[in-house]
Amino acid sequence: MVRDALEGDRLIGMVLLRPGWEDQYEGRPPVYETGTAGAIVRSKQLPDGRYNIILHGRREFTIDQELDGRSYRRAEVTWRSQFESTLDPTRRERISDLVREYLDRRGQADLLPDRPQLGVSDATFVGFIAQHVDLVPVERLGMLQAPTLAERADRLIASLEFQLHALRSGGPEGPERPQ
Repeated sequence: MVRDALEGDRLIGMVLLRPGWEDQYEGRPPVYETGTAGAIVRSKQLPDGRYNIILHGRREFTIDQELDGRSYRRAEVTWRSQFESTLDPTRRERISDLVREYLDRRGQADLLPDRPQLGVSDATFVGFIAQHVDLVPVERLGMLQAPTLAERADRLIASLEFQLHALRSGGPEGPERPQ
């Protein structure tokens, strides 16, 4: 798959496996229909033929139908509309405040500059935070599936509030969450 992508458009789609995938891992376990296409920006072939790759997320998609004929999965997809709207300043500030408290409670307050929200679009800001806080994959999927930037931000806020509640009530790691 990686070799084919490197010889072509360098794009690889990433989707989340549905629960119960473990029994079908070598086959074609069911996946969620929403995913992200990433461009390979760096690759290194390992001695055993596998690759280490770094992807840069490019575009979100919805699977229309899976295609046969290869040892890896391929699909026809519909590209999702990109967010062009902006957030109201209170949502962005709420996310910033929650991230600050989250990092402070984890002993990592020095990781964010004083004003991390300056200089990037609202969509980039929300996406960056969602990718870098400790969320279970289905929470990230829920944000990816959000139809608007405001709803994605609200889902991020809810996840951050849940994380903070866990940290406040269960010590440094919080109570265990279902995967």
